[in-house]
This record gives sequence, C-alpha cells and structure tokens, in this order.
Amino acid sequence: MCRRRPRCRGSRSSSPRWRRCGSSSQCCSTYVLLYEGADMPPFEDILQSLRSSLAVTLGSFAPLAGKLVHLKDTGDVAISCSASHSVKFVVAESDTGVRRLARDEEHDLPVLEQVVPDVDMSELPTAVLAVQATRF
Repeated sequence: MCRRRPRCRGSRSSSPRWRRCGSSSQCCSTYVLLYEGADMPPFEDILQSLRSSLAVTLGSFAPLAGKLVHLKDTGDVAISCSASHSVKFVVAESDTGVRRLARDEEHDLPVLEQVVPDVDMSELPTAVLAVQATRF
C-alpha cells in the first residue's frame, strides 16, 4: 500500500512529489464497472461527466495523474507527480453485449481486456491511473 507521507526533492516549486510504494504490484488494480439501463443518459453526456469529475478529482489527488517510477538509490517504487502529468482517458466501442460480460460466471478475459485501457505495467515508469469508457 502506498504511504501518504510525501517526500520532496529539490525546490518545492519545480520538483515532483514522491510517494513510496513497496512494489508496483501492490499499487496496481484493474476495475471494470458495467452499467446499463433505459434511463442512462446519452454516451456523450456520460463522457463529459466523467472527464469533468476526473479533472476535479485530480485537483485534490494529484498523485493519481503521476507515474510509477523506480528509485535507483533505494530500489523502491514511488509515485512521481508533476503538473505535466495527466491521466490516459480512452473512449472505445465494443460489439460485445454488456449483459454477456456481466452475467458470465467465468469471465472471458480476452473480452474483458478489450474494455480496459492498454497500459504497459511491465516496465517503469508507467501510469498510476488510466480510464476507459466503452460504449456497448
């Protein structure tokens, strides 16, 4: 789990902030949230709401827009965040039925992988957060 104690390097105005993590695997999770319903707003409205909510959230939680990095001097993995970092936001479409994904007792991993953003976690630095909105 990432510790909340910030560790700054250099001057406060130009330096990234660092948050220590035990390993990159401790800081990596994938969530797939599926929504359907007749009362759902248009997809474009959902996208606008997601983007604006994400922008507000990043204003308070800047490390979410950071990068996981390797600290050579200690061997630790940390989060580097600066004003130039951003969150990858992907918009996609799928011809797979949302009901099929939600009802499968044994989830079809190749299909689920299509509804999450492609982030290479095999090498650092890498993104802390990426978001994908998929229209079904």
